[in-house]
Amino acid sequence: MKRFILLSSVLLALVACRNSNELVINGSIDSGAENAYVVADGDTLATVPVVDGGFSVKIPLAESMGVIYVRDLPGTSFATVIAEPGTVDYVKTGDDVKVTGTPVNDIYQDYRDKMNDFNNAYRAAETKEAKDAIVAEADELDKKLYEDNLDNYLSVIQLQSMQYDLDGYALEEALAKVNPKFAATKVVTGLKERAEILKKSAVGQPYLEINLPDVDGNTLPLSSVVGEGKWVLLDFWASWCGPCMGEVPYLVSAYGEYHSKGFEIYGVSLDKDREPWIKAIEDNKMNWIHVSDIKMWKCEAAATYGVNAIPANFLIGPDGKIAARNLRGQALAAKLSEIFD
Repeated sequence: MKRFILLSSVLLALVACRNSNELVINGSIDSGAENAYVVADGDTLATVPVVDGGFSVKIPLAESMGVIYVRDLPGTSFATVIAEPGTVDYVKTGDDVKVTGTPVNDIYQDYRDKMNDFNNAYRAAETKEAKDAIVAEADELDKKLYEDNLDNYLSVIQLQSMQYDLDGYALEEALAKVNPKFAATKVVTGLKERAEILKKSAVGQPYLEINLPDVDGNTLPLSSVVGEGKWVLLDFWASWCGPCMGEVPYLVSAYGEYHSKGFEIYGVSLDKDREPWIKAIEDNKMNWIHVSDIKMWKCEAAATYGVNAIPANFLIGPDGKIAARNLRGQALAAKLSEIFD
């Protein structure tokens, strides 16, 4: 459900623009804000007075501009307006924002409405089967939006969301289908860089070195535990991550059963404070190797392996090559059983 969460916290980005064209945004806001702020690529394009709950602004569109963000109150989330010529109606009621009036904005709004419906249905579902069916339907909607909009920036929006489920080669292949006129945009450039990183940490590739301090403050490289006869699970986690802690019983069980046979875990925490990191290790009897630079998402090791969502793991074989990725739940025990038993 990662893409559900992402859509609710970050209204993703972007679409086709034409040089010297203009987008008119007619806004309606019920927050009582005095101004609306229009931003693109980190730059404030306009600060517009809100009069009687409404505002109107004209934005010249540049080729590199894929999306425009609008915010009315400091500290609130930015809402997304696709940068395409024409006039859109921007209506904010409470936390709900709807943007309609131009072809691609209409498509994107319809998609977001459907995804909100999926979110509500998922929360209301009472069985795993029902939840799985909703996820499958949402996945199909994602794929359709990508495939039907390769000529505009909605395809890039979808890749920005779908990247979490793609390896480097699949992401590279998907990027090759995107319209070349978007190649220089920040999002596409970033996705290309991510594809290269992911290819280096793909199954079959040699592991990448990590040098981080352990719980005692001593630097402990990954190479110190990888070697002949050893299978090492490089595990990215954090004490604040619910799904990560949900994986702990499986890790504890696997470690207890296979450590004596040559299985090791090298845990990299993305915690931002030392105390909860150490407490989680002790409370959950996670008796394997732990390292962290206590930098959360700025962790150098996470960047090296292209990790931008946790839990994530990489199983490294005795030959130093990555043998498997993201073995969750019983999948880890099944793989270790295949190796050792």
